[in-house]
Amino acid sequence: MSFAFECSEGLVVYTGDLRHHGRHAHLVDALVTDLQRERVHVLVVEGTRLTRETQDQVTEAQVLDNARTVVASRPGRLVVADFGPRQVERLETFLQVAQETGRCLVVLPKDGYLLEALAAADPGFAEILQHPALVFFNRPRLARDTWLREFTNRHRHRLVDAEAVRRDPGAYLLAFSFFDLVDLLDVDPQDGVYVYSSSEAYGEDSRVDFWRLWNWLRRLNMEPHGFRWEGTDERGRPTFGGGFHASGHIHPEDLRDLIRSVRPRYVVPVHTENPAWFTENLRGEPTQVVLLEDGGVL
Repeated sequence: MSFAFECSEGLVVYTGDLRHHGRHAHLVDALVTDLQRERVHVLVVEGTRLTRETQDQVTEAQVLDNARTVVASRPGRLVVADFGPRQVERLETFLQVAQETGRCLVVLPKDGYLLEALAAADPGFAEILQHPALVFFNRPRLARDTWLREFTNRHRHRLVDAEAVRRDPGAYLLAFSFFDLVDLLDVDPQDGVYVYSSSEAYGEDSRVDFWRLWNWLRRLNMEPHGFRWEGTDERGRPTFGGGFHASGHIHPEDLRDLIRSVRPRYVVPVHTENPAWFTENLRGEPTQVVLLEDGGVL
C-alpha cells in the first residue's frame, strides 16, 4: 500500500512494497503516472532486492507456465504447492493451474478464513473465495476453535479430508508448506510432486528448515521442483530455481526507472541492506539521496 502526505514543499510519498509484474502490475504504472503530475518532495522507497546475488526477473506469468507444465505432465499423482498463503496472487496462479489441469486446489481453513476477511474488506477477493476449483482441507478429529467450527459449517459442501485425497490424489493440488507437514503425512503423499514456490532461505534457521524439508521429501519419495539440497548432509545449502517463484519486490532496473520518472527532490531508502545502490545509480540525477540512520530526521 502506498500513501502520500501533502506539505508546503510538495508531497511526501511512501511507496510501500512495489511489485511491477503479475495481475496488478498496472497499479505501479498508475502510481508513477499520478506522481509525475505532482511535485514530489520526498520519496520514501523500498530496496529489498538490491542485495540478491541473482537478479533473474521471473514474472508471475512464467510461474504460471512452469507450474502448469509440471502439474499437467503428472496425471494421477498428488501435487503439493508450497507458497505463502498471504501471497494471494500466487494462490490465484495455482488456482488457475488446478482448474486448467482438472484438479481442485486444497487450502487450509486458516487460509480460507484469510480470504473471507479479504473479501469482506474488498469485494474483489470474493471471486477467488467462491471459485469452484477451491476447496478446504478438513481435519474433523481436531478440537476446534469457534472460528474453525463456524468456518467449516459455512463451507461444509466444499470440504476435503485426507482420506479423499488418498483415494484420488490426481484430483487435487494441495497448498501446503513445510509447517503443514503433519497434515501432509495424514495424506500419505508417496511418489507425489512437491513444488516450492516461495522465497529463498534467509538465515541459519531457514537453512535448517530446508534441510529438514529435503529429508522429508526423500523419505516420502516426492519429486521436488523449485529447490534442491546441495550437499550430502546438514552442512550443505538449499539452492533455488526453475522459475517457480517471482519476487514480490521490484527489480533494481525498474526501481531506478521509477525514481527517474517521478523525479523527487529527495529519496529516502528503507527496507534495504544496500542503501549505497541509490547513491551509485542516481548519481547525476536532480534527486538527492538521503541515507538516514534509525531515528534520523530529514
